[in-house]
Amino acid sequence: MNVPRMNKQVAAMLCAVCALCGCLSLYRGSGERQVDVRVRQTPGGPRIHVDGKPIPPRFFGGHLAWSHRTDTDWREVAFEIDTGAAGTEPARIKIQFNDAAEFLMKDIRVTDLASGEERLVAGSFEDEKTFAAVWSTYQEKAPKRTEPKVTTRWTPEGVSVSVQGMVSGWWPTYQLRTREGALKLPAGTRCRCSFKIRSSVRALVNVLAQRTEDGRWQPLGPPVGDIFDSQLKMAREAGVRLCHLQMPTCFEPPEKEQDWTPIDAYFRHVIALVPDALIVPRVEVDAPAWWRKRHPETMMTYEDGSKGAKCTVNSREYRRDMAAHLEKLCRHLCETFPKNFAGLLPLGQGTYEWYYEKSQDLALSGYDPVTERVWRQWQKQRGRPDADVVPVPAAALRHGSPNGTLRDPVAEADLIAFARFRQEQMADTILDLAAACRRGTDGKKLVLFLYGYIFEMGMIRTSAHETGHYALSRVLASDDIDILCAPLSYTDRAWACSSPSMTVTESVHAAGKLWLNEDDCRTHLAQTLGLGGATTPEQSIDILRRNRGQALIRGFADWWLDIRDMGWHDDPTMWQIQQRLNPVENERLNSDKPYAPQILAVADEDSVNHLSGDSRRLAFPLLYQSRAAFGRCGAPYGQVLLDDVASGRLNAPLQFFLAAWSLTDAQREGLRKNRVPGTMRVWCHAPGYLRPTGFSIDGIKEVTGFSVKPVQLAKAAATPTADGKALLGLSKAWGVTTNICPLFSILPAPGDRILATLPDGSPALALRETREGKDVFLAVPALTPELIRGLAQISGVHLYTESDASVWAHRDLASIHALTNGTLTVSWPQSGTTHDLYSGRRYGPGVTTEVPVRQGETLLLQHR
Repeated sequence: MNVPRMNKQVAAMLCAVCALCGCLSLYRGSGERQVDVRVRQTPGGPRIHVDGKPIPPRFFGGHLAWSHRTDTDWREVAFEIDTGAAGTEPARIKIQFNDAAEFLMKDIRVTDLASGEERLVAGSFEDEKTFAAVWSTYQEKAPKRTEPKVTTRWTPEGVSVSVQGMVSGWWPTYQLRTREGALKLPAGTRCRCSFKIRSSVRALVNVLAQRTEDGRWQPLGPPVGDIFDSQLKMAREAGVRLCHLQMPTCFEPPEKEQDWTPIDAYFRHVIALVPDALIVPRVEVDAPAWWRKRHPETMMTYEDGSKGAKCTVNSREYRRDMAAHLEKLCRHLCETFPKNFAGLLPLGQGTYEWYYEKSQDLALSGYDPVTERVWRQWQKQRGRPDADVVPVPAAALRHGSPNGTLRDPVAEADLIAFARFRQEQMADTILDLAAACRRGTDGKKLVLFLYGYIFEMGMIRTSAHETGHYALSRVLASDDIDILCAPLSYTDRAWACSSPSMTVTESVHAAGKLWLNEDDCRTHLAQTLGLGGATTPEQSIDILRRNRGQALIRGFADWWLDIRDMGWHDDPTMWQIQQRLNPVENERLNSDKPYAPQILAVADEDSVNHLSGDSRRLAFPLLYQSRAAFGRCGAPYGQVLLDDVASGRLNAPLQFFLAAWSLTDAQREGLRKNRVPGTMRVWCHAPGYLRPTGFSIDGIKEVTGFSVKPVQLAKAAATPTADGKALLGLSKAWGVTTNICPLFSILPAPGDRILATLPDGSPALALRETREGKDVFLAVPALTPELIRGLAQISGVHLYTESDASVWAHRDLASIHALTNGTLTVSWPQSGTTHDLYSGRRYGPGVTTEVPVRQGETLLLQHR
């Protein structure tokens, strides 16, 4: 085709226009320049960039929820109530007590700022009968939880609330609430609520006015909270500019005028305290009640026919409407807060972490008409001729395990396909919403999602794939997401533990996305032992240093999350951790080498779709618990998708294949073709056992090189042989105490070394050396620190310590969390002087460092 050449003047003009359009996209509404906040890949890994410059990926994660500090002296708690144009019946005042203390309150008033009229029944804290008539009490209880003892009584000095015993630090343990009709708030009213309070010890209370809206109690008036304010200021003084907190979504019915006032109030509150804050809200994007009422067919339906509280992600109408709203919301925030709006984290489904609601329980979902229709469409698109009549698989089949822990690829093909369908639907919902955020911000802001808990979901009581978290590679392929995130694992997160990550973090980084750890570990200020809570200030510092040290070395972003505005990080000593880290943070930003551990924990996400309804006994020890063993082996490790190893994108001298039951021909060929000579591969349980044509013992041999035979045993345990003790230092048996089906013993070839045996005496652990490297077959689905450490030693992996300790290291930096008291011998790959950046102590020069440690202490060592 002949195309006429463009006149040079015209070309120049067009270039200028294009450049102008690009510049104009940086300016919206207010005329102020848009701050550009995005994740960009660098030679050292993905980094958050602000206007093209990398910054440390540290956030303050708060919850602005009307919390106020109390102490032994009287203080006034005061805040405004703004009803807006809408009516506020019913409305209430809620006072929530979160600490063990003796509280005394008096002089409560709700005064109309225009008329001076009292809107709350007068004297309710000054008269015993009036108090009983105006106020009610509420205490939430939970199974298997010890509740504090609470006594409320009126005294001549005021209302006394005595809270005795451990308080959860999470649930609204005890509340005072005004009774219906006691608080009168006509439309258009602006009031001031105030009262005086003191407590026997330093404590906190949450106090706010609420009204029912869309079936839920919502706050009335601008957000306030001195606990949030205190932590936000300390974070900024420590150099943390990124701020993350929950905000209203403001998704109203289309016939109502859009009101952004609630979310704007949160932004203005933060900006008033920290004018240069970069704010990333988290907003709930489950369909609101008004939308669900108009689309009843979309409600999630469970196996017993009951309806859930959320609509299914399979609803295209839900995705369309919520995506349209998110795009509008992002445009509004860009226009209204161009210098401060930095990105968005949409929340949805189970605990707002994008796993199917109730999938952590035994109840199975997917029985609503929308899901069945979309499931049939999905089947039809894949060429199934009878797709129009294919039902959602029955719950009994999904719960079933006729062949043990793994599905038969032929007889249970529909169940495997349905599992894949569920992963794709969850991932595609995320991608639809992410694309809307990207459009609404013109590609200038961060887009974050909680998703992809590849290792963590091994703890699910039915099957890991019921969560929908196993289409991570689909999400990673999108350009519309900057950051994926999750809480730190809920296993092994306590003091003197390793605190692992939930997913394949190194694969996330290799895809150009940034991984973010949500550090919601309970400090001593939470006053709870739940979920590994700390009991002393020293333990809190140890835990925060450990978690941030891992984030620093692995190149993660993170935020310290104060859930429910409880003041978990309201201590200047905690924020001194970041102040000390700032110089090394800035060095890390300029690093040209990404974190590259010598040990990899490898998982294939589609293999998880082949787990049966009784597979927790397999996935729990192999995926979920194994991280605690890696975290104690004395060397840093990485977590990756099998596809990244098969493609050659990620490699390491020692590779553990944890979940590799079902592999495609391309994966099998890639593993063979892209193996680096000298690599040791540890094949766990039954790699390659599943073929499209069915179960295949030959498939295991094809992948691993080992011949095996099936065995049936009461428990899948391994006992070290004399050779295993001598070669690997194995000292005790390990495994699981239940039977595992399928389970295989090894048929050794000449030259194989048998390092452990099953209860029947057949080989459970074998080592083979070939021209390609070393191969190990491990029949039992469990690992121990000494097994990993022993294999690391014979594979040439550098061990920083031969004692159980949590180690993260990269180049000249190592973060070590001591698990016991004593002297820790730290070995380095090269000679140098070691400097503990926390204590200031120096050691060396040399290649080994003897460091006295106490249990739970975290070291940050720089060796040069």
